[in-house]
Amino acid sequence: AWAGAAEAARVVALAACLTFLHGDPFSLFVALGRARWNTWVAVANLAVPLAALAVLRPTTPAGAALAWATQGVLVTPVLAAVVLRTLGRSPAWLLRQAVPGLLAGAVMVAVVLGVQAAMAEAPVLPRLVAAIGTGALAFAGTAWLALG
Repeated sequence: AWAGAAEAARVVALAACLTFLHGDPFSLFVALGRARWNTWVAVANLAVPLAALAVLRPTTPAGAALAWATQGVLVTPVLAAVVLRTLGRSPAWLLRQAVPGLLAGAVMVAVVLGVQAAMAEAPVLPRLVAAIGTGALAFAGTAWLALG
C-alpha cells in the first residue's frame, strides 16, 4: 500500500541531496548585507515546483515528488554558484569541504544495504531498527574519523 509513497520518497531524497551543495545561504546573505537575496531564493524555491506542477500535471505520488524535486535540481546549482562566487571560492574548494560528509554518507549506505540484505527474512520493525542504528553509527563514526 505504501509503494507509491516509497517511490516518491526516493525521488525527493535524491533531489534533496543536491541541496547539500549550497548549505545554508540565508545566514550568509544576511551577514554580507544581502538579505534581500533570500527573498529571491524563496520565490524561486516556490515558483519552480509550482511551474513544474502546472507543466507536468502529475497523477502519481512519484510524479508529484518529481515536480517538487525540480526546485533542488534547477535552483540548487544556481544558488551554489552564487554562494561560491560571493565567497570567492571554487567548486573544487566546495568538493574538498564536502568530502567528509560524502564519505560518511557512502559508508552509511553500504552498511544499511548490508544490514537490509543480511536481515531480509527478519520482520520489518527489527530490520528497520537495525538499519537505522547501524546506519547512524556508521555515519557518525566515519564523519568523526574523516573530520579528525
